[in-house]
Amino acid sequence: MAYHESVDAYIFNPHTYSLEEGGRKTVDIQHLNFKERVDPAGLLNPRKMKAWLERRS
Repeated sequence: MAYHESVDAYIFNPHTYSLEEGGRKTVDIQHLNFKERVDPAGLLNPRKMKAWLERRS
């Protein structure tokens, strides 16, 4: 995976459940803001976004 990423061929890891570990590698602020707007209680896909869990820490 490291070689492929070094030549800009990113691989999305299917063996993890979180978006950040699966391939995004960074927090998408627009995605996080959208989730806060449409799912303020965090009931849909719990633990899918690490940023969701860390946003109020």
